[in-house]
Amino acid sequence: MLFNRLAEGEIELPDYDTQLKISGALAQVRSMRKALQSQLKDLELLPQKLLAQAFDV
Repeated sequence: MLFNRLAEGEIELPDYDTQLKISGALAQVRSMRKALQSQLKDLELLPQKLLAQAFDV
């Protein structure tokens, strides 16, 4: 990293209460996303499971 090229900068952050609300919402989204990914994995395995059942008879 070239420190002589660094420049001072500023960033605005939302107030603390807003950050807490967003954090809670993101946690819920993460949880839902994890559940959906699990369901998608099950759906992707479905053809293999059906074939295994069909030929296991």
